[in-house]
Amino acid sequence: MASRTDINSKSQQAAYKKQARLENPELFRERNRLDYQKHKEARRAKRREYAKNNKETMNKRSRQWQLDNPEKAKNTARIHAAKRRAQSRVGCEDLTELEEAAIKGIYNDCGRLNKILGGKVFEVDHTIPLTRGGRHHPDNLQMVPRKWNRLKNNKNSNRWEIPYNGQ
Repeated sequence: MASRTDINSKSQQAAYKKQARLENPELFRERNRLDYQKHKEARRAKRREYAKNNKETMNKRSRQWQLDNPEKAKNTARIHAAKRRAQSRVGCEDLTELEEAAIKGIYNDCGRLNKILGGKVFEVDHTIPLTRGGRHHPDNLQMVPRKWNRLKNNKNSNRWEIPYNGQ
């Protein structure tokens, strides 16, 4: 292999680097790992900023990936659902029977309301999201319109109230 001083064009530099990576894979793996750890937060911030500014592009990519990889998409959905169930179990370890009945009642009321309205119009929402330390407790649950709940995502919010529009 040529020494670094013999390299004078970009294509020669690329070939030299490729050869070095092939000869010392563990060295480059370790360098990459350390670099990743060093700049982890900056990379995350940059990714979040990109996603925030390019929501439509990100949604298109996600939908296309789901269409191209239906089995992986299904497994990913299962994993997220399992994590969500696990989070809700963490917040309800010490519920009384009365509180458990109240939670079931809230979900049943929501189901009945949707049945009357003919579709999935309302959902049960955690006022303080489970991902933000909220508990799966009757005091933290509310029935809200589905659209509002999806817009809220995992942000903290006050109780949902019907906005007054002056009519």
